[in-house]
Amino acid sequence: MQTDQAPEPARSRMPQRGTKVAQPRLGKPRLPPTLRGLGLGLALSAVNLVGALLVLSAVGGLGSWTSRQFVGIFGLVELGTGVAFVLGPNVWRMPVQAAAGERVVLEPRQLLVPHWAGSVKCLAGALFLAWAAAGEGRSTASALLLPFALLLPVGGLGLSLVAARFGTTRPDLDVVTLVIRRPERPERPLPPVSLSAAVVQVVVNLGAFPLVLALPPSILYRPEIAPSPALLWWSAAVSLALAAAGLLAWRGRFVRRADAPVRPSLGPGPREEKRERP
Repeated sequence: MQTDQAPEPARSRMPQRGTKVAQPRLGKPRLPPTLRGLGLGLALSAVNLVGALLVLSAVGGLGSWTSRQFVGIFGLVELGTGVAFVLGPNVWRMPVQAAAGERVVLEPRQLLVPHWAGSVKCLAGALFLAWAAAGEGRSTASALLLPFALLLPVGGLGLSLVAARFGTTRPDLDVVTLVIRRPERPERPLPPVSLSAAVVQVVVNLGAFPLVLALPPSILYRPEIAPSPALLWWSAAVSLALAAAGLLAWRGRFVRRADAPVRPSLGPGPREEKRERP
């Protein structure tokens, strides 16, 4: 026997009286992370430029250089160091890897992995250089700025390889870990860093200071912006010498593939031999 049941009344989707309806929060639109990182990188380059001008003013001024000329050479060095910072982290982390017990070799594919955060320095340097060129003038010789800017990362990477070889041989002297201690808080260790890599980064970033303090503006302005032949030759000689020294320092540890066997290098230190034993 079937009984007829009255259908349940459909529940109304309309909010009842006295109930609050959640309103969507309308906040300010946030920029994408890429644009925020770009803005932060450009701001840091501008701060570095202002700091460099203040330091030079404190030690005696710009000499025969004008402010616009200094911005130009600072931008040129910033452009070159930006290229170095795209590939440099692959070398600067080698001592940290050796301290962690990893097998460290010089392998082209790992060495050429780009870190695009350094490209912001390239953009900032190009903007500074363009502003100086707009005031000082340009010529066909200004095209030589590009090979000069590429010579800087070659020398910087060569110097980094020399420092990394020392750091991988003696990570006990090169790699340090800072620990943050606060009252009634657990200790917070920071990621380990390589002292030799930090020194190289400081040297590369301060490249504009010795040029301005020791050389006249004619090395870059003739009178339009363009590197002089002497500056190009000396830069090529020093950069190639540093690159050769870096490759020579890794002789015996240069492999084409990371899983390839490593030939014994000449004269490894006792600590390195002990670390390589199975």
